[in-house]
Amino acid sequence: MYIVISIFVTLALIIDFSIGNLPLELFKSPLNIIILLSISFYIYIISNNKNKYQYILRIGSLKGVISIFVLFIIFILLSIFLPSTFSTHSWTFTSIILLLIVSLTILIIKQATLILNEIQHTKRWSHQHSIIVHLGILITIASLLFGSADSSTLYHQSITNIPDNICLTTKGKKETLPFYLISDNIKIIGTSSNIMDYIAEFRTIDKDSTITKHTSRPNHPAHFDGYDIYISDFKTSDFSDSKQITYIINKSPWKYVTYFGIILSIIGLLILFIRK
Repeated sequence: MYIVISIFVTLALIIDFSIGNLPLELFKSPLNIIILLSISFYIYIISNNKNKYQYILRIGSLKGVISIFVLFIIFILLSIFLPSTFSTHSWTFTSIILLLIVSLTILIIKQATLILNEIQHTKRWSHQHSIIVHLGILITIASLLFGSADSSTLYHQSITNIPDNICLTTKGKKETLPFYLISDNIKIIGTSSNIMDYIAEFRTIDKDSTITKHTSRPNHPAHFDGYDIYISDFKTSDFSDSKQITYIINKSPWKYVTYFGIILSIIGLLILFIRK
C-alpha cells in the first residue's frame, strides 16, 4: 500500500520539478467529466479483479484512507507556510487528491458490499454507517478538484448609471459578462469615520433585455445567472454624484455538488453520534 502511494507521489514530484505546476485547463469542462468517468471505470475494473490488483486495493482500507488524508493535511499546511515551494496547483497535490478519491471510492465499495450482504441476509442495516461520511467527503473533494477549472473570479468596476459588462480576471485579462450591470446607488450605514455596513443597489440586463434589480452587501452576495456578485469596494467624489463601485463576481458551477457533499458528511456524523 505504502509503495503504491510513494511511487505515485514521487512521479508527481518529478513532473513538478521538470515541467512546473499543473495547468488548470486539464480539469475544464468537458475534459474534467471525461477524466472523472475514466477514473470511475478504472476503479470498477480493479474492484472486479481483486487478485490481480490486490496491492492497489489495499489503499482502499481505512488505514490507507487515513494515511493519504494525513498526507493531504500535511501538504495543505506546507502550502500555507511555504507557498513558493508547495503549491495547491501542483501535480503533487493533485496526485494526493486523486489517491484520496480512489482510496475513498474503494472503501465505499467495500462498505456498500457489506451493507448489501447484511440487508440480503438479515433484512436490516445495523452497521457501516460511516459510509455516509465517507461518501460526503468523497463528493466534496471530487467537486473541489474537478470543478476548480470551471470556477472563475472576476473584478468589475462600475460607475453609477453607466451599463457595463467588461471585467478583469485575476490575471488582469479582460472578460465579457453575458449580461450588463448598472449600479444605481450605494447606501452607507454608519458615519464617515465608522462605517458599519454598506449596501449596493444595482440592475442586471440579460440578453433578452430583461431588467432585474439586486442588492449586495459584503458577505451577502446577489445571485444572478449562476454568478455570485459581491460588493468589494467603492469610491465617492466631492465633485460628482457618480460613484465607482467594485464588484467581485464568482462563478462556481460545482458549488451545489460541494454543498451536497458537506451536508451529507454532517448527516453521517450526526447518525454516527446518535447510534453511539
